[in-house]
Order: sequence, then C-alpha cells, then structure tokens
Amino acid sequence: MYLFSLIGAPGSGKSSIGRKLAESEGVYHLSIGDHLRARREAGDFDTQAEILEALDHGRLLDNKVIVPLVVAEVQKYVELGAIALFIDGFPRRVDQAQEFETLHQRFDLVVCLACPEDVAKERYLGRRHPQRLGDNEELFDSRMREYLAQRDFLKERYAGAGRWEEVVSINNIKETLKALLAAMDNWSFIIGLESSSIDRIRH
Repeated sequence: MYLFSLIGAPGSGKSSIGRKLAESEGVYHLSIGDHLRARREAGDFDTQAEILEALDHGRLLDNKVIVPLVVAEVQKYVELGAIALFIDGFPRRVDQAQEFETLHQRFDLVVCLACPEDVAKERYLGRRHPQRLGDNEELFDSRMREYLAQRDFLKERYAGAGRWEEVVSINNIKETLKALLAAMDNWSFIIGLESSSIDRIRH
C-alpha cells in the first residue's frame, strides 16, 4: 500500500482534500482528528484519562499514545487491500514520523497544503461540525503555533529525501486538487488518480 501524508495549518483543507481523493477506487483517507473524536464518542477512551484530558483541552497526544493508535489504524487499510492511503493530521513532528516509520512503513510522499494564516483562520472558525464545537480562535492560534514550530523540521526530513511537495490551498477544492495531482506527478498515475476524475468535481 502506498502511504501519503497531508499536513498543513488548521483550516488548510486537509480533510476536505482527503475526502475527495478517497472518492477514487482503492484510495482511502484517514483523518486522525476525526478518528480520535469518533472513538471518543463511541466510549473507546472512557478508561484512558490521559487521552480524554488531551482531547478535552485540544492538546496533542504523547507519542507513546498516538503512534501505536495510528499504526494500528493504518494496518487495517493494509489488510483491506487499499491501493493508497492519505493520512491527514499526522505526523505533526519529526519524532512522530521517525517512530511511525520505524514501527510500520515510510511515507511515500508528504504533501504540505500551504494556506495563508488569515484564510486558514476564517475556514477554521467557520466550521459547524457538532464534533468540533471546541474550535475557537484561541485553539486555532495554539494549533497554528504548533504547526509553524514543526513544519520546517518536517520539510527538512522529507524534502531532503525527495518526498515533500507543497501545494497552495487558497482556491476552491477543485483547483487545489488539480494542483495536488500536478505536484504528485507520477504518483497520481501509479495510484489511479486521474485529472479527469477531478474535473467532475463541482465545488
């Protein structure tokens, strides 16, 4: 299975792009944030105070908690026979990337969605999903600081290995997807993502 990471500021469009990519046969999308929130709603973390506290306060989970969770979830897609998986929201730091790739497999490509802070904030604060009622300006600013503090370290790790691409995420989803497919170059062909499928997207 080919493995890709979508990283970017909060509100940069990672999940929206990931869901559209997953409309192609054999291609899947895993939002780590959505996955954690869904498991919490299901009561999976009721006896794990550390996870609940982190989710309640919008804090990042410790590597010893989040990395095994991600590894286990990614393995499910391997067993499903997925052609490709796009993970959004992970890795957030170089040490997470190192631990994950040691335990499971390396990312074939990391795609960074570049979005101006004012645009990202407007998108972020405009969310109205019931599972994201805690989204507010204070949390956005905190997440943005965390992202900016780690982005260049991740870029250094993956760009040096030829596994990093940056895509501007300012326009609508269709335009961003076209830019992403162009940036992915041969990977788009390998996993069956064709520009013709993007042309059918209206928004």
